[in-house]
Amino acid sequence: MNKKKKIQVVIGVILVLLCGVFYLYADQSERSDTIVTEQTELKRETAKEDSEPDAKVYIDISGEVKKPGVYTFDEVPRIVEVVERAGGFTKKADVTSVNQAQTIEDGTKLVIQSKEERKQKKADKKKSGADTSDSDEEGKINLNTATKEQLMTLSGIGEARALEILSYREKNGNFSKPEELMNISGIKEGIYNKLKDFISV
Repeated sequence: MNKKKKIQVVIGVILVLLCGVFYLYADQSERSDTIVTEQTELKRETAKEDSEPDAKVYIDISGEVKKPGVYTFDEVPRIVEVVERAGGFTKKADVTSVNQAQTIEDGTKLVIQSKEERKQKKADKKKSGADTSDSDEEGKINLNTATKEQLMTLSGIGEARALEILSYREKNGNFSKPEELMNISGIKEGIYNKLKDFISV
């Protein structure tokens, strides 16, 4: 083999080796990019799952319903839907004590009173000298006498806001007019307009 052929062989071997090195590097780089991409996508999916809140709405219903308990809904329900899930009203239920078309927010405690409880409350008001002759006030929540549970039957009033109303009443005395409800933190005109037909003083 002459010198020229030897040089050609050496060059050929070097080219083969260089091609092999280049191929291995490119393949390793591609695998690294794939791993990084998969890890990035996994992190994004995990972050998305962690950031998504619990979309369920939980309502606790008790009193004069056939199946009292806590029920979950995919969206904010109306009282009539909650009552249906709880098996419907009992025969003793005072169905006029709630606005069945009203929506209720997550975490609300809904209490369905009985007809006897309604009569007893009227009797108690008469004994205390309260005026019960105005039929337009029937079925409304009295801001000055309502319990936390009764306040929570109002649309947009959860446990936290109900406690704020009770605290305001303790510090400032009875409400002189329904509009004073807007003095409570978080209760603005929009929420008040939804409530005004269902409250009294």
